[in-house]
Amino acid sequence: MKSINATVAGISLYLGMVAQVGATTPTPNVTSSVVLLEPGTNTYEGVLLEQCVGDTATLRVVLQAPRLLQPQNALLVLAQATPNPAIRADAGNDMPAIAAFEGVSSIGCIAPGSKVVLVLNMGGLLGSLSVVVGSGEMRAEELQ
Repeated sequence: MKSINATVAGISLYLGMVAQVGATTPTPNVTSSVVLLEPGTNTYEGVLLEQCVGDTATLRVVLQAPRLLQPQNALLVLAQATPNPAIRADAGNDMPAIAAFEGVSSIGCIAPGSKVVLVLNMGGLLGSLSVVVGSGEMRAEELQ
């Protein structure tokens, strides 16, 4: 866990984070998405979908291609203005290739306009080593 915290701290620099926690109040019913592009090449890596009701968000990441992970690896979704992962997917012995994952966000709704990154954390002895798989900006559409 200590290495993941160090990773999150390092990624926060990538996000250009500032003390904005709580600066934006989420709209009661919003569906949002982020197209995740690989930062170096702008290659499409996948999409992050968010369904926000009140201050509770359900997130789903759908990858362009399944990603084969080692048992100690994890995929993390990080959002601007918070050092904690919103959701994560850990590789298991029964499911080493991940094509999609979802869960309830541990940070609540992600504000429109926030930068979001999908990070591969190596875990194990390389726990502080992370690779940005994709990044983008949250776009929201209010539901009627």
